[in-house]
Amino acid sequence: MLIDGVNDPVVSFARHHLHNDDGGIDGERMFASVVGDGVVAVASEQSKMVYGQLRRELALFLPVGLFIAAFIVVMVVVFSRGRLSPRAELEFAIQKRQFIVHYQPIVELATGICVGAEALVRWRRRDGSLVRPDLFIPLAEETGLIVAITDQVLDEVVRELKTVLVGDRGLHIAINLSAADIKSGRFIDMIAEKLQHTGIRNEQIWLEATERGFIDVDAARANLDRARRAGHSIAIDDFGTGYSSLQYLQGLPVDALKIDKSFIDTIERGAATSSVTLHIIEMAKELGLFSVAEGVETEAQAAYLREHGVSFGQGWLFSKPLAAKDLIEFRDASVAQFGKAPEIIRADKW
Repeated sequence: MLIDGVNDPVVSFARHHLHNDDGGIDGERMFASVVGDGVVAVASEQSKMVYGQLRRELALFLPVGLFIAAFIVVMVVVFSRGRLSPRAELEFAIQKRQFIVHYQPIVELATGICVGAEALVRWRRRDGSLVRPDLFIPLAEETGLIVAITDQVLDEVVRELKTVLVGDRGLHIAINLSAADIKSGRFIDMIAEKLQHTGIRNEQIWLEATERGFIDVDAARANLDRARRAGHSIAIDDFGTGYSSLQYLQGLPVDALKIDKSFIDTIERGAATSSVTLHIIEMAKELGLFSVAEGVETEAQAAYLREHGVSFGQGWLFSKPLAAKDLIEFRDASVAQFGKAPEIIRADKW
């Protein structure tokens, strides 16, 4: 390499580093040199030019790199969540408060007045899909997570319907209790705490318990009696599908029997179980309870129930389960057409 006699700053810089076989920074320039086979190669560039190019490349590639990294993290999270156990997934849903409430209107059969609604829990995943209750309620009861879900249901009732419940004392909402709640009785204090300072009366919160909740009859009797004395009406849900007997009913502080849809379906079909429906209705009368027919779908069923003195009905004949705002509209239309229900609707006041 011939560089002698050339009066140039770059050539002078190269001559200075001619015998270096490495690189570095010398003043305002970066250099690198390589020696091989009797040839010396020296490369040099101003430091500010190198740094400028580096900044431009970072500005271009860093966002792309961050996006790719974030995408990988999201995919790992989604994949991991998909591999959660059913219990872990349910716990995650509780933590993220993914449960919503739909309301099945309850209608007084004799007048057509909407007196209230049953709060039905739904699990809405983050992608917007809904999980049917029969797919998660059994697991929630088995694992004890049903208690937290019940709390969230009442939270939603208060949040969505506080104003209308305070302004309309003839309206009530029915909350389903788990067997664990009935046995422990903790729901009584929980409800009192959540209703405090809301203006909602205890009488406007009905409590529904399935026959599975009466395994420990003594505990059920004591806790339901406390709830009833606090002002809540008590209903046995899905009556006739469990093992409750007349002896149990006579000893339990309840106000209503809810006749399961499977019995309502037999009305006017001549089925062998159709006589059971009438027997349940008569049993409620003998015990001084009012009755609520579930799953009423035809006018013929409603007429039969009215004829035999059933107090209330719910089902698709009257309305499908509704979001809170739709329930309020349904109630307003009912009041406009038929008038308001009485404020006290407990069995011992009828």
